[in-house]
Amino acid sequence: NVCLEKYPMESFWTFMFLELSAVGSIYKTLGLLGIKFSAEYALAFAISRPIKRIRLPLNIAAAATLARVFPSLTKINIMALSGLVTEKSSPSPEKVGNENQTWAMKLWEKGSELINVYGAAYYFGSRAMGVTIIFSLYQAIL
Repeated sequence: NVCLEKYPMESFWTFMFLELSAVGSIYKTLGLLGIKFSAEYALAFAISRPIKRIRLPLNIAAAATLARVFPSLTKINIMALSGLVTEKSSPSPEKVGNENQTWAMKLWEKGSELINVYGAAYYFGSRAMGVTIIFSLYQAIL
């Protein structure tokens, strides 16, 4: 967390690199398993994008499981990076009175609280759940 506060841009780019590396690793693993990529896979990915927000309960379940198995992941505060991405695009809920908050701001605040509870476990759990959803949709299309 000290590094996130002291070196926010470097931390942000490190997380971006880790995310791209994770996607590449998953792609390679699926390829090694003999799974061929086709138009159906692209369709599954396209379908998964709009439902990304409504899979929050699945992401939380995955995060809770990872937090139980690897408790140290909960100590990494990934929400420290959120200010880099959202500071200019949306006002912080703390800066607006509760009565003036839109439903989106309230949802962001609640989501931030949940993510802070699980820390990096949420980050990795949500990535794993995303891949699982895409693969499940792909299998259902076939």
